[in-house]
Amino acid sequence: GDRDDASDLIILITDGAAKDKDPLPEAQSLKSNGVVMFVVYIKTDELTINEINAIASRPTEKYAIVVDSFDELYTATNDLIVGACGIARPTVKPLTTPILTTQKTTTIQRTNPSPTSTRATQAPTMDTTGQVITTPRIIETECDGAIVDIVFVIDSSGSVGINNFRQVLVFVG
Repeated sequence: GDRDDASDLIILITDGAAKDKDPLPEAQSLKSNGVVMFVVYIKTDELTINEINAIASRPTEKYAIVVDSFDELYTATNDLIVGACGIARPTVKPLTTPILTTQKTTTIQRTNPSPTSTRATQAPTMDTTGQVITTPRIIETECDGAIVDIVFVIDSSGSVGINNFRQVLVFVG
């Protein structure tokens, strides 16, 4: 929910331009109401950097992130964490030790319900059987106890494709 004591953050993950409706008025409305907008753009030829910057909050160097492919989403992790910590309320003192972040992963099987587990991750990939493969990663952070309400807006259009969509779900999980 929208907690009074929390900063509001939207993380938009997309690989292209909106087909039905211009997202700019909605983004401007959200930003004028105090919502911080991150845009994680998986590079294609559909959007220009000016369009991405128009949706993202200022400074765009911090809130507009471009990655080359869905496989490289995890290169944005540190920027997202630092950005979320930067808008967090209340201000908290820096930690002296790194925090081991966790990522929910899912084993995808076609005949049985998907079991889930939690483990530290960096860059999940899928093998040919649909198994999500992860490796541990420690991320330095300075926002222990930070209060931020985060909403992920995920592009599920046909251009993304089912395998890339699954990668995004693992990334945000």
